[in-house]
Amino acid sequence: MKKRLFIGLCGIALAAMSAGTLHAHATTKTPVKTATQALKSGQEVTVSSFNELSDALKDVSVTNIKVGGNITFDSSILDIPQRSVTIDGQGHQLKMGGNHITGATGTTAASFTIKNTTITNVSNTGQPIEKFFVTTSENWSVDIAGGIDYTGERFLEVQNSAVTFSGKNTIHTSEENAWVRTLTFAVDSEYTATAATSGQFSAFYFNGNLVDGKASGKVTADKNAKVTITISPDNDNDYYYPAFYDKVDRIDVNEGATLNITAAGHALQFIPRSDYAETPSVNVADGGILHLVGHGGGKYATVKFEQANAKLTANPGASVYIEGKSDNVIETAKDSVISVTNADYDFRNALAGGHIFNAKTTRLSLNQVTLNTWNKTGGDYKDEPTHAWDELSLGTIIDGNASSNKTSTNTDAQSIFQTSDYGRISGEKEKQKIDSPVLNPITDKDTQLTGIGIPGDTVIITVDGKELGRVVVGADGKWVLPISPTLAEGKTVIATQTDGTLVSDPVQQVVTHLAAETKNYFALGYWQDYGLVIEGQMDNADWDLSDSTKITKYVNLVSDDNTVALKVDAANTNWFGSAVRYNGYQAVFKNEELTALPNGTYKVQIGTKGNGIDALQDLQATNTNGETLKTTPYRSEFDKIDTQTISGKTFTTSIKDNVCYLTIS
Repeated sequence: MKKRLFIGLCGIALAAMSAGTLHAHATTKTPVKTATQALKSGQEVTVSSFNELSDALKDVSVTNIKVGGNITFDSSILDIPQRSVTIDGQGHQLKMGGNHITGATGTTAASFTIKNTTITNVSNTGQPIEKFFVTTSENWSVDIAGGIDYTGERFLEVQNSAVTFSGKNTIHTSEENAWVRTLTFAVDSEYTATAATSGQFSAFYFNGNLVDGKASGKVTADKNAKVTITISPDNDNDYYYPAFYDKVDRIDVNEGATLNITAAGHALQFIPRSDYAETPSVNVADGGILHLVGHGGGKYATVKFEQANAKLTANPGASVYIEGKSDNVIETAKDSVISVTNADYDFRNALAGGHIFNAKTTRLSLNQVTLNTWNKTGGDYKDEPTHAWDELSLGTIIDGNASSNKTSTNTDAQSIFQTSDYGRISGEKEKQKIDSPVLNPITDKDTQLTGIGIPGDTVIITVDGKELGRVVVGADGKWVLPISPTLAEGKTVIATQTDGTLVSDPVQQVVTHLAAETKNYFALGYWQDYGLVIEGQMDNADWDLSDSTKITKYVNLVSDDNTVALKVDAANTNWFGSAVRYNGYQAVFKNEELTALPNGTYKVQIGTKGNGIDALQDLQATNTNGETLKTTPYRSEFDKIDTQTISGKTFTTSIKDNVCYLTIS
């Protein structure tokens, strides 16, 4: 037997001797330690035989045991002392041969951990027999810490213990996988199991003592855990028990976790009890997946809630799939609730003529989802749905197979929806979207398309169903896409925006002819620390706008009596339509200029002078595609520019008869 980190008994004695006696001891032989002496003085040992493993487990001072070779059990190892002890199989096998390990009872807190070993507990003919670890004590916790591959009759009989499966484990049992009090599949763990290959058994039996008089068993598939359990994999005759049975009142599928159960009969069940610690519930979190399939053995439903008020909740971002092959797929007791909010769901009966629900005054609540229904055809439901509704919310009470007292945001669904007619209902959560881009107006003379978007996102332009180009939005929130040749009048240009994962709704502009007619439009407005910035375009096909030094633009604020209360010069820009045509403007109303104005409502005007041009017009709010990017400071609708308060004065924007106004109050 190898040992590590020990201090020998003789070494301790030597340290206690006086210096004057050391010279005599130098000529005395050091006593040879026995294996038992070495073991008792260590905390970590390596074992290679059954006797060494048995001695290590029975020694309270040993907390870490490494297995140095395959070990065959000669007998059971009984009543190992309570403490924290870990067995690391290091890839070796434990051949139980019908034996097991038991943990002693007592009041000391203890934990039993095992990892990295293949464990077999089978007869000479290869039949699963016995269990691996047993204790009735309430003071042991059990951690199956990864790398475990077990075959036997039952893995654990620890009905009063908290059991955690971490890492990657595979369990195959002819009866239950385990008796437990609480069950956790740890973060990022993988658990693959079969149970009940030789009779009527659950996968996990919650059969321990009540806690303060309550049945309080919990199942948690923690973040990103992947749990796959098959009950009675070889036939549908062993249908009686679900995956988790008896004193269990809560099943949580946490963020990103998957709980996948295939059963001959019930996959999930809450039996009727008056002593539950809390109302029984199944809860699926954002990104969590609950996937249940029942084969209909014994005409059993896949889900059976026999306790009143039980709940199945699919939270936003979750996914729930429940399939059965019996008269009913989901059976519920009085006042149960099935709630799906902004989550994917699919409830289906593969048996032709079979119903989805058999319920007692159970509320079905579908919120912020699509809704598709199929008649009771059975099979795989590959045909198109009989009804398909876009995103809606719908609530109804189900009694027996039928629904009543319906309310919905969709009047058609509220009128038509009837659970007794359907063999399958399904839907998806609201599609996540990002803001649509702004696509500025386009003329048949433009050599570039422009707009605004979310910095770093990509704007994709299509014409006649074909991609014209794509461009990354700049850090300033603007984008420019050069085009050649120009687009013909009447063409429809479509723009979408993507962050690489999500795609926005499309926006569009129809190409217009640039005529010898003066037109202007507002493009975007936004507040900066120094004032209000507005940008737009003023153009005419007859104007020569190629030299910015010969053109001046200005913006007026005009009071009710038609006097100009404030005039600011605007910068020429070549952002719109063509890089060689300065038809754009950018004007800044400084904070000190605005706060000096009397309270009132002011009309906004835009003017252009130079090269024989002298034009002044009311600022028009039309010709934008009406998008407001909430994730940028830019507002492409004049009346959506953010309200601002400066030095006690409040500034708001509005539109009347398509003319832009600024109100100071």
